[in-house]
Amino acid sequence: MKNDPNRALREMADIEYLLRLPEIETEEAKKYFEKYGQMDRYYDIIGEKGRKQGS
Repeated sequence: MKNDPNRALREMADIEYLLRLPEIETEEAKKYFEKYGQMDRYYDIIGEKGRKQGS
């Protein structure tokens, strides 16, 4: 997503599907969004709950 913004919507849909699988640990996946500076996209997928003020 970060390297090719044109693919962002398609990849977001794929990631959203994967994060909703019961065997996927959301908090573990969140670490990757943090590592790559993609927390806005993480919150777009999981919803606004948990987003800090000013983010």
